[in-house]
Amino acid sequence: MLKKIFMLLLAVVLGVFACGCRDSPSGENETNTPPGTDAPDDTDFEHKVRFTQRNISATDALGRFYDAAGELDESKQVGIFYFLWSGSAAADFDLSKMDLATIKANTDIGAFHYWSEPLYGYYHSADPWVFRKHLELFMNAGIDYIFFDVTNAILYENVLDSILPVALELQQAGYPVPKLAFYCNAKTKETVTALYNGYYKPGTENGDKYKSLWYRFADTNNANAQGKPWIAARRSGLGDKEPNFADCSAEIKEFFYLKDAQWPNEGANFDNGMPWMSWADGEQYNHNGIMSVSVAQHTSGAFSDAVLENNRTRGRGRGWSSERGNDAAAVDSGANFAGQWQNAISAGNAVNNVFVTGWNEWIAQKQPKGQGRSSAYFVDLFNKEFSRDTEMMKGGYGDNFYLQTAQNIRRFKAKAGVAPDEFTVRRIDLSGDSAQWNATACYVDMAGDTAARNYRSANTTLKEPYTVPESPNDIKSIRVAHDDEYVYFRIECADKITAPEANVRNWMNLFIEVDGATGDNWNGYRFVVNRTVIGNSTYVERLKADGSSSAEASATLKLSGRTLTVKISRRDIAATGASVLRFKVADNVAETANIMDYYVHGDCAPLGRLSYTYRIK
Repeated sequence: MLKKIFMLLLAVVLGVFACGCRDSPSGENETNTPPGTDAPDDTDFEHKVRFTQRNISATDALGRFYDAAGELDESKQVGIFYFLWSGSAAADFDLSKMDLATIKANTDIGAFHYWSEPLYGYYHSADPWVFRKHLELFMNAGIDYIFFDVTNAILYENVLDSILPVALELQQAGYPVPKLAFYCNAKTKETVTALYNGYYKPGTENGDKYKSLWYRFADTNNANAQGKPWIAARRSGLGDKEPNFADCSAEIKEFFYLKDAQWPNEGANFDNGMPWMSWADGEQYNHNGIMSVSVAQHTSGAFSDAVLENNRTRGRGRGWSSERGNDAAAVDSGANFAGQWQNAISAGNAVNNVFVTGWNEWIAQKQPKGQGRSSAYFVDLFNKEFSRDTEMMKGGYGDNFYLQTAQNIRRFKAKAGVAPDEFTVRRIDLSGDSAQWNATACYVDMAGDTAARNYRSANTTLKEPYTVPESPNDIKSIRVAHDDEYVYFRIECADKITAPEANVRNWMNLFIEVDGATGDNWNGYRFVVNRTVIGNSTYVERLKADGSSSAEASATLKLSGRTLTVKISRRDIAATGASVLRFKVADNVAETANIMDYYVHGDCAPLGRLSYTYRIK
């Protein structure tokens, strides 16, 4: 039964609130005070970003949960293997949509095949909209660096020239985008030299422009004390048949911090190797503080062997475990990935750097019958079980592997014994000025993530480009405060917030979960606010499992320029006493009942299933 809905008159305020989280890293009146303290001001942008990162929590589709952290160990690093090759050649086949006979036939040899469709479609790696989304996902998860795959001696300059400006733009806006490096292999001297001349060399346009983007971690025992850019490459070439890093110019050798490219089927270099995948036997080894964590391993030499050769003992798929072998029932939960992460985390301080394989490989070339195999085959991936992407897919495992990555990064980095942030009473007068919001909890959302998408697919059979319309409201920050009776949310956007329209249910939706609350929920959220706005009132609605909702109580809303403030009775969201709130704000999401669309359309702070965490002391 609906509670009695009542109207509350709102004061009309002229002008725009002053910015609570500062407009840009170049704003005035900066201090070094972190958010959540009792200091009079907290306008340091970097502190806000770090506060936001450690106060993200999430529950995945399987019910696996990770909580906010009191403090993260910045000396521990997590990187991810990132592929640039989608669209470098036509990729017009999807193995998940083909029959087995066609897959096994000795036709279309050398053609690129997707193992399935990514959430963002068969995207071209040069699509800046996609890369911006990836960077936002990585920042929210706690990824510190990206190794771009150039192991085949192809630089993908058209891709780099499209996506490096995106990373630079976000970095210059103050966001901690992952630092970048390259993983070389074939034609080491040629590849490294081309990269240096094209993107690194001091005094050149690109060298000077992008120098702040490169990964310069000090490494174990401060081995890279000079802070040189990392590069993974062949120190001694492929069987000494090709010029190697030692054959590069003295200028280049002095410029880079070299990590030895470590292939899983070759002799181990535990002192300086950069392992991109677990060993050929599927085992993990500590390379002087660095350990690979991989989603799956093609230990037989080809991922397709388990299916096309009808031998499930060949290779370790996503569901592999030492107890059960390749278990199809454990694929979506990532049993193999979980075991790999556990090995890295249980190593304690002996491992300070985890390298995840990988993010977005997606495609493999079809190989001809031979090598002792009865049919054509695929080396690097084959299907959902025998592939190693953590990026979200359409259907299938959805976002399980992204959230599993984020969950384990939190386990790896969270400092033991440091309590999560808690906040004390702070009464807010909706008619008061913005100064009263100083030193309240401030959560920062990446600006610019509402830009339109319009880019061609890597699948040439799709003639129309991928498009996503620009979203009208670009959320910049959310502040939260509470007193004994109410909880207050102050949402700030980059520009003037559009006015709510009658019967539009996806305007500035505020989703809330409160630990310990009971009753129906949708993906963990029990309440949604702003689906119904009438005059100067908004409404708290109870969510149902299908994503629908119905009004239970009214709340106070104030819209003024770039800011939206909402005042909600704690009683109406079951947040009496000490409480933990998990929340997000989503605007203009197209499919409001589909949680995966919160990664795609509109603006969602934070993305997808992620939530911000606010603890009432």
